[in-house]
Amino acid sequence: DLKFDPENVDRFSRIYSNYNNLQNQLAGISLNNGIEFNLYYLPTSTLEIFGVITMVLNNSVADNAGLQRGQIFRAIDGVELNANNYNNLLNSVSYTLNFADYNNNGTTETSDDTIDLNGETVELTKVEYSENPVHTVETLNVDGTSIGYLLYNRFTSNYENELNDAFGQLQAAGVTELVLDLRYNGGGSVQTATYLGSMIT
Repeated sequence: DLKFDPENVDRFSRIYSNYNNLQNQLAGISLNNGIEFNLYYLPTSTLEIFGVITMVLNNSVADNAGLQRGQIFRAIDGVELNANNYNNLLNSVSYTLNFADYNNNGTTETSDDTIDLNGETVELTKVEYSENPVHTVETLNVDGTSIGYLLYNRFTSNYENELNDAFGQLQAAGVTELVLDLRYNGGGSVQTATYLGSMIT
């Protein structure tokens, strides 16, 4: 009765069974091995799946293992991923990623493309991880224009000083344009979002 039609009206109307877990989530603390990824069906299948790492979180288990954006995995613990098993396999606390290569077989057609296991593996274990959402801060010079780039991964109030420091760094570099990358930002503190707007201004 406390929830107001969350499927249609208020998607933020929800009840959490564990208050501490919610507080940790809002603070950017989670059980995490440091990889974010997308899953896709194999070119010729509606059942078999492969994964592509889209981000490696700084100072995480995956970062320390040397994983990189763009790496492809095809199996977990030697079991090939499919639509029926991927949830169970990827939700384990510890698992081994089995990497693969994308093979276009020398053609532009996708119908003959394969994702082949290459024998490379890495073991990952999820640990309590506090994510600094200021993932990347860079200054780029493009045709004489100084451009700031900020990859900001979550509106987390615990790291507002780090966000402010990032803008201080960009300001000191004399940037006149800004690329704010929120591709992987799932939301968070509205107050922090307000601060971000003020920092940009």
